[in-house]
Amino acid sequence: MLSYSYEENEHLLYWPESNRMKAIKEDNKRTMNYTMPGIKIDKLVTHFDPKIKVTQLIKVANFELAVDATSDILTMLGQGKDMSGRPSELNQFVLQVWAVRFQLLLALRLHTHLLAEIVQFEELDAPDLYYQYANPGKIGSLVPFTLRLIHAEALRFSPFPWKSIERINRLEQQVKNVISFFETSNRSSAHICDWKKTRKKALQEYMQAVNVLDKVVVETDDIKEKAIISQALMRMAMQAGDEKAMNYYAEKIDNNNSEDAVLHKTLRSLFSGCLESCSRTNIKKITSTGNLSPRVVNTAAIALLYAGKAKEAVEMFGKSKKILRGPMLSNLKTTAELCVPAVIKDAMMEKAEADQK
Repeated sequence: MLSYSYEENEHLLYWPESNRMKAIKEDNKRTMNYTMPGIKIDKLVTHFDPKIKVTQLIKVANFELAVDATSDILTMLGQGKDMSGRPSELNQFVLQVWAVRFQLLLALRLHTHLLAEIVQFEELDAPDLYYQYANPGKIGSLVPFTLRLIHAEALRFSPFPWKSIERINRLEQQVKNVISFFETSNRSSAHICDWKKTRKKALQEYMQAVNVLDKVVVETDDIKEKAIISQALMRMAMQAGDEKAMNYYAEKIDNNNSEDAVLHKTLRSLFSGCLESCSRTNIKKITSTGNLSPRVVNTAAIALLYAGKAKEAVEMFGKSKKILRGPMLSNLKTTAELCVPAVIKDAMMEKAEADQK
């Protein structure tokens, strides 16, 4: 079905608020249009009966006509050809039509068209993609999970296929966060079970991405590209808890002392539990270069924390010129809570938050 009751599916529509949405809540401005999509291709087939339903066309595998049917629907909704960048209504039904359209374009291997249209949705984090943006009485995301999966998968067909790993990684982590939230909120076991099934879909997407990128590593002659993809695959394997795959890709990473190589050696040590060696050797290497970028500082601080050196970890965070919003800010807060007085911790968090502006 392309539409269903919000009340009946409220638990499946829940989604953590993005930083963009949180910023809007603070400003209380809810009149802007952030997502203004429009189809890039009109008709794949010259003639078809508009009375035929999309679902009927899909059942008989007439995907070209089904794409054309979505073109007609989106055109009627103000999101037709040449309408990109113009305000139009966003709702649950519209986003589901787009999800169906993207699945069809993927099935037809029209990857160029898929990428051209899906890029309009950016990172699926715009405020107007949340129910609460226009309707404070409801909470959740207008974006169907099928659209999130395709959004992650689509980059496999771009000039930078390894970037799909980052999206799948982020998607799987967000689903884990939803499950954790439901468990701590004493939600029903049925709701938690539904989200665990959803996480399984994300992990299946991970396996598909790994297979595709593994092929890219073999086929490319670009040494730098091989290293980038292997590093991405290693991080993805760690996220999925796949130790065998993590070690496999770690061995493929260049064994020199470049920043990237040492950072990934540090991550591998953390994953394997070699904490003392990690904090003694790798941290010295990545901090001795003088390059204290947020990424270097965050990795070094976490290594120190896992080695039982919370105070040194806090000091390491202090060496960064800026604490980035997201994992780094969260890591600082967690670490400071372990070893710093509340007054000092609050001052550190206020400074970090001020740096975001």
